[in-house]
Amino acid sequence: MKQYKYISLKLSWGEYRTSKEKGKLSHKEVIDSMAEKGWKYVDHIPCDILGNGGAVYIDLVFEKDVDE
Repeated sequence: MKQYKYISLKLSWGEYRTSKEKGKLSHKEVIDSMAEKGWKYVDHIPCDILGNGGAVYIDLVFEKDVDE
């Protein structure tokens, strides 16, 4: 069985940053950190789409196998 985790990142001045509870890590730092914990990066989901098509947030999607 798979377990999924979602981490929201806010677009700020051209870079995605996590909210303050994660210490404002970049998307690369979040992916590396989650990989160290056994999570595999799967995809991202754009959220809060603006009129110009840009996203305000993205959710990074991670998965890992869990025992049933």
